Amino acid sequence: MLVDGAREPAPDGADERISRTTQANWAAAVALLLLGLALLWQAGLWRAMETVVSAHLMNLVTSAHATAYATTNTIVLQKGGKSIAAFLLSGECSVAYFLAFLALVAAPMALLPRVGWIRAVVASIAAGMLIEVANLVRLAGIGMAVVDIGTNNGYTLAHTYLGPFVMFIVTAVAGVIFVGSMFYRRGWTKSPS
Repeated sequence: MLVDGAREPAPDGADERISRTTQANWAAAVALLLLGLALLWQAGLWRAMETVVSAHLMNLVTSAHATAYATTNTIVLQKGGKSIAAFLLSGECSVAYFLAFLALVAAPMALLPRVGWIRAVVASIAAGMLIEVANLVRLAGIGMAVVDIGTNNGYTLAHTYLGPFVMFIVTAVAGVIFVGSMFYRRGWTKSPS
C-alpha cells in the first residue's frame, strides 16, 4: 500500500541511474557556466596567452624575430636588429568572448536529456579548439605577411581581407560542429509521409 504522493520504485535501480545522470548533467552545466564566466572575467589574461603563443608561432613561420609583451598584449617583429612592425592584440583579435559564449550556451544544453553533459562538453571543446587554433594561425599569418610582403601591403592583405574571411568560414564551421555534435543522432531518418 502506497501513501499519498508516493510512487512505486523503478525496477532494476533505474532511479539510481537517473539520479547519477542528473547529477552529472548538473555538474557539467555548472562547470561550463563557471568556465564561461571565468573567460568573460579573465578575457585579458586569455588575450595575453594568445599574444605569447602567436609570437612563438610567428618565430616558427617567419625569418623575423617576434617578441611578445603579454602585459600590453603587444608583439614586436624585428629583423636584423631593427623593429619592422608592432601588433596590438585588442579584444577583437582574441576569441575569449567567443569561447565564453560557447561555454555559456552549452551549460543549459547539458541539462537537456536529449543532449546530456558529454555531448555538451565535447561540442564546446571541439568548436572551441577549432576557433582558437584558427585564430592563432591567423595571427601568425599576419606576422608572416608583414615580413614577406611588407608592412603596409602585408598587413592590409592579411589583417583586413584574408583574416576576417578565414575567421568567418571557421566560425561557421565551428557553429555547425557545435550544434551538430550536440544534436546529431545516428539512425535519424526522415519520417514517412
